[in-house]
Amino acid sequence: MKLAWLLALTMSAGAAWANHHSDHEHEKSADHAHHDEHGHDEHGHDEHGHDEHEGHDHSTGIHQHGVSRLEAAFDGAVFQAQLTAPMVDWVGFEHVTNNEAQRAALADAKAFLQDGGIALIGGDCELGSVTFQGFDLDKMKDSDHLDLSAFSTWNCKAPRNVTGLNVSAFEHFPGMLSVDAAVITSNGQFAAELKADRPTLEMAN
Repeated sequence: MKLAWLLALTMSAGAAWANHHSDHEHEKSADHAHHDEHGHDEHGHDEHGHDEHEGHDHSTGIHQHGVSRLEAAFDGAVFQAQLTAPMVDWVGFEHVTNNEAQRAALADAKAFLQDGGIALIGGDCELGSVTFQGFDLDKMKDSDHLDLSAFSTWNCKAPRNVTGLNVSAFEHFPGMLSVDAAVITSNGQFAAELKADRPTLEMAN
């Protein structure tokens, strides 16, 4: 059941983010057209300037250090969320040597993520459970592309009154530079790029 939910959610969340990203690209295209009409700016920036997360495909969840993903949705009164990050962003390493320092770093990350790394705003919600994926050091294979995930469920007495979601994980993991968030609720689909100085996704129309 959980696997099927995650598959459906990932597809829907990816579509929500793609729509958000498409709108953003449309705005940038309009800006470029305006600049082309009036020539280059005083700094001589060329038209192929790179943004902070060059090469990251938000819609497909490509592994990139510093960039996490949050995919979430309501199932009735139950809110389910999965926060995924490159392992180095949460524990400071990605090449596995299976030593005590690495075990301690993983245990510390899990301890902080007992709330799933998020907090709901409104709706009188209570944390139900949190499970983890990728934290078993004995099963890890050395790689540059390891991810860790925290899967949380919340029981809400008034799910329609949930107005937002705050990514609390920013407070503990400085390696998290941004989170590509996509959430599906009865009020619609919401997507945004969140950062430490703006960690909240508004979920009200």
